[in-house]
Amino acid sequence: DNSAMDSGSGVQWLITCTNTLRSLLPASEGYIITHAPQAPYFMSSYAQGGYLTVDKQAGASINWYNVQFYNQGTSEYETYETLFEESDGWATSTAVLQMNANGIPLDKIIV
Repeated sequence: DNSAMDSGSGVQWLITCTNTLRSLLPASEGYIITHAPQAPYFMSSYAQGGYLTVDKQAGASINWYNVQFYNQGTSEYETYETLFEESDGWATSTAVLQMNANGIPLDKIIV
């Protein structure tokens, strides 16, 4: 929900929900938990740190991120460079390698 992420309330909700689900659905029993955030939610300037905070506090409970790199206005992710190396437009630091530089493991980022 965009408004929850914009206000920062979505971050704590996602952390609590994810960690609670993981306690009920253990990875050791084969359960998989994924998220599908929009790429801009990985910007450090997002309220409460956005998905960078989610990953720090609940990343061990998340198997991977199915990142939404589409419909992001001027951040179009339409070339190899803007998708993998350096994002363009308003969503800065949200290309794959930039997310990785901000702490998101490469093996968790699905394109």
